[in-house]
Amino acid sequence: MYPILIPHVSWLFLCSVFFLFIFTVALVMKAWFRAVAAAFGDPAPAQTVAGLMLLTLVLYTGYTIPKPSMIGALKWISYINVSIHQPLESLVLLMS
Repeated sequence: MYPILIPHVSWLFLCSVFFLFIFTVALVMKAWFRAVAAAFGDPAPAQTVAGLMLLTLVLYTGYTIPKPSMIGALKWISYINVSIHQPLESLVLLMS
């Protein structure tokens, strides 16, 4: 009975950790978008700035552009980008 139960429990654990990471990243990104929207009075410039900032954050997580290939003046973005980098790295390790 236990050999059948262990793979099911491990799959359930991995699935719950995956959804916990996804939920946490969704909350962080929602708070980030609301903070950007609060900084602007009009939705159009807020959406433009939020889109450009999100593109920059995703590019500089270290997966699309590796850290040795980053421009020296923009390498600091990868160090402040913990809200996207850590969950993405955890999900990659979890699913491999």
